[in-house]
Amino acid sequence: MNNQEILEKAIQKAIDGGFPQAGDLLPFELVKNRVGTYLIHSERDGWASVEGLIFNHDFAKAIWGEQKIDKVVKDEAGIKTYYGPHSGWQYHLQQMVITDDPIKYLGDHLD
Repeated sequence: MNNQEILEKAIQKAIDGGFPQAGDLLPFELVKNRVGTYLIHSERDGWASVEGLIFNHDFAKAIWGEQKIDKVVKDEAGIKTYYGPHSGWQYHLQQMVITDDPIKYLGDHLD
């Protein structure tokens, strides 16, 4: 999936999960500005920041919910990091913040 498709799927999942404000963004065009950040342009809502949307707590709650996650992650150096117990939305939001490509992370964890 490309970034446009990932965001369309995420927005629809957020709407289905109880975040109706995201519906104002559909349909939209994804635009990359000169500094390399993405913006959403929709006829109904105008311009919106992709980061402002995907890092919004209510948006994340609608996608991943409150189910608790306990997770131990081992990095390339063998160092283990314990995450938990956090709500699913908190865990995924933390992971999106530290990843190099938060839109790709979002797409990989929508299902």
